[in-house]
Amino acid sequence: MTTYTALPEALDPESPVARRAALRRWWLLATLLVIAPLVLAVVAVLTLVIILVAQHGAAAARVKEEVARIHAAGEPITTQDLYAQLRVPGTAADITHLWLAALDSLDENRFNLDAKALPIIGEGNPSVVPPADVAGVEALLAKYDATVQATLVAAQAEGQCRFAVKFEDGFGALLPNAQKIRTLANLMKLRSRAAVARGDSEQAVESVEALFGASRALSHQMLLIEHLVRLATANIALNEVEFLLSEARLDDAQLVRLARQVEALDFQQGLTTSLVGERGMGYHAFHHMEQMSMGDVVSKPNPGEGILSRPDDCRLFLEFLRDMIKASREPFPLAIDQQEAIEGRLKQLAGTKNPLERYNAMVTLLILPATGKSFQATGRGLAKREATLCAIAAERYRLKHGQLPQKLEDLVPEFLAAVPSDPFDGQPLRMAAKDGGLVFYSVGADRKDDGGVENEQRGEPDICVRLKLEAPRNK
Repeated sequence: MTTYTALPEALDPESPVARRAALRRWWLLATLLVIAPLVLAVVAVLTLVIILVAQHGAAAARVKEEVARIHAAGEPITTQDLYAQLRVPGTAADITHLWLAALDSLDENRFNLDAKALPIIGEGNPSVVPPADVAGVEALLAKYDATVQATLVAAQAEGQCRFAVKFEDGFGALLPNAQKIRTLANLMKLRSRAAVARGDSEQAVESVEALFGASRALSHQMLLIEHLVRLATANIALNEVEFLLSEARLDDAQLVRLARQVEALDFQQGLTTSLVGERGMGYHAFHHMEQMSMGDVVSKPNPGEGILSRPDDCRLFLEFLRDMIKASREPFPLAIDQQEAIEGRLKQLAGTKNPLERYNAMVTLLILPATGKSFQATGRGLAKREATLCAIAAERYRLKHGQLPQKLEDLVPEFLAAVPSDPFDGQPLRMAAKDGGLVFYSVGADRKDDGGVENEQRGEPDICVRLKLEAPRNK
């Protein structure tokens, strides 16, 4: 006969004690399944926050180090620094008031309406003043004679000019004086062409000298757009020199005066100055992100010191600008080569598939891309400058020897210190007999020698200055 011994209550799965213990275990397991992921998530978030805070602090420290390096180099970075930089030094006379007087005397809207139907600067825009338009041109010049005279006074004055800029407005700062310079340049261009039509070479040269003066008025400005306006104004002056060489009978003294104006053009220093200014404006923007909304720049008065909310982005911006400024100080074409390498890095950054990397570079990618074009524009200005100097030297050679030079070396050292180099490929500037005269040219941005062809349909054209085979006749 078998005898069964009863199980202790704790070991009996059907007992109340065992059921309560099992229930506790299920609750514990359920709690662990719910709470453990939450704990892990909280730990992960805290870890991420700690990492981001550390990265934020490290990036802010690197920005501070870069700002210290910039200050140690004696360069501006804050808006206060930019204001201090935009002052005429005590060693030079301040002629800003003279240029402001000339600009304030010109009503742009009225002038554009008055000039609309005239040649050279109006809608017809022929290269010479037709006899039928002489009276209209002379009437316009008489109407704006006060502006002409004020421009001549400013251009002939010794000293430096600084147009005010509200740097605290950031990239939304208005630049009315720089824009008005271009209208003033059109007025002086028309005066030069009218003088050629009358056979008054002295007044034509005087007008072109004023054009160079208008370009000089922007030579110390701090922003990239001002540098580009200066390049455009200087290009008008250089084109007018080319026109005078072919259409006006100039003596050697007048040619020397024009050569001095061309030689004084320092586009590369202007590029560096404007990049330094853009760096300061960008640094300001990173402390005032409220001035940038949906990619638009919003001007807000008295923004204060601001807060650096995106230090990693700012660090990246400053590093790119450091490299660009360094490149701008290199001789061309090395400056362009280095800028193209920087552009390559920017494109690689813009194409990254890492969302965090793209986010950290968001503002840098927004405000940097246009700076690369300034190197190309500066290179074109340098090429035009060198080609114009060669053309002036060739005309002086013709006055002395009765014929044009056979090669550029014929101009050295009497009329040129040396054969200039092409800012786009570093080779000697080219000269070719073409279209009944000589053409002095650079290969241009595509670095392809098209033989002095300026046809834009063939890609990036060569940058040319032409000189007619026959000397201009007396008017």
